[in-house]
Amino acid sequence: MWADSKFEDLVQYNDGFKTGVIGTPGQIARKIVALKAIGIDLVLGGFLHFVEEVESFGQRVQPLRERQQRLETV
Repeated sequence: MWADSKFEDLVQYNDGFKTGVIGTPGQIARKIVALKAIGIDLVLGGFLHFVEEVESFGQRVQPLRERQQRLETV
């Protein structure tokens, strides 16, 4: 995915804004499921306040992602 990237494509190193993985918990979960559907098996996330935001991601995004992924495979 990043093979053709240029410096101008980066907002900040490793933020991943080019992938569009930013938004509400539901939007993020749907984007991760869509990326998996096209063959991406690893998404790196960046968190400003790591401990609090990783915990929030696990509580708010992961369950939605798992539910969405089950719906996509049915």
